[in-house]
Amino acid sequence: MQNSYKKIERKLSPDTACHCLESKTTYDEKAFKWKLNEDAMATEKLAEGIRQFAKDGKNLLSMLRQRLINEAAMVNESIELFVQPFQDV
Repeated sequence: MQNSYKKIERKLSPDTACHCLESKTTYDEKAFKWKLNEDAMATEKLAEGIRQFAKDGKNLLSMLRQRLINEAAMVNESIELFVQPFQDV
């Protein structure tokens, strides 16, 4: 697809969404939970998404922690290189 110059026809847009034939559905919390529990796939996919989100959050924190440790080590090395000539005086 990256090398294709074929024109892509737009199928969805906010303008066409406004003209949807279905009426808007609203739920209170109790009705939403009931409908969600009736749909086993939706329930499982929601739970799967929440678990994956939590896992990804932990991975991100671990990556950030390691990056900060590496950055701190580089700063300490730079300080040592800067200070070292002045310690001989």
